[in-house]
Amino acid sequence: MNLLINKLYAKLTPNEQATLFFEAAVRQDENEVDLILNSVERRTYSTPHIDYPNQILFLKKI
Repeated sequence: MNLLINKLYAKLTPNEQATLFFEAAVRQDENEVDLILNSVERRTYSTPHIDYPNQILFLKKI
């Protein structure tokens, strides 16, 4: 059953998932919170090391 629910949650938009997550959290339904959270799409982002832009900003000031 949980697998079917996960598949249904995964078809929702992130806004819909967030709304359902909030509603489940208010009800203190930890099982549903976990199901929703586990169905949210994961993405990986790449950014420069934080020291790089900080150094650029510093060098611009001199």
